[in-house]
Amino acid sequence: MSDSSLPRSAAGVRSPWLIAVIVSVATFMEVLDVAIVNVSLRHIAGGLKVDYIGFALVVLGFGALQIMLDRYEIDDGFSSDFIVSLGAIGAVSLLILVVWEL
Repeated sequence: MSDSSLPRSAAGVRSPWLIAVIVSVATFMEVLDVAIVNVSLRHIAGGLKVDYIGFALVVLGFGALQIMLDRYEIDDGFSSDFIVSLGAIGAVSLLILVVWEL
């Protein structure tokens, strides 16, 4: 492992102790996470229900907005009907989501 791949400390000095601290904290967090999930998962698993319509509205709304933002400069901004349509689909989907969840 080269020196350039080691993380730098706040002073800008590469330190193997920084890696040891990060790995130790990550290991502790993983053990804590597994312990909490194993204890409480049985209690909360029975009460979970999936809102498929809400999930579909979130996917549609944020998916349309993400594609709109990705294609905005390529398709010449709001002068493109595709961009305007995606913006409208995203906005309407998220508004329906808010009404559906309330």
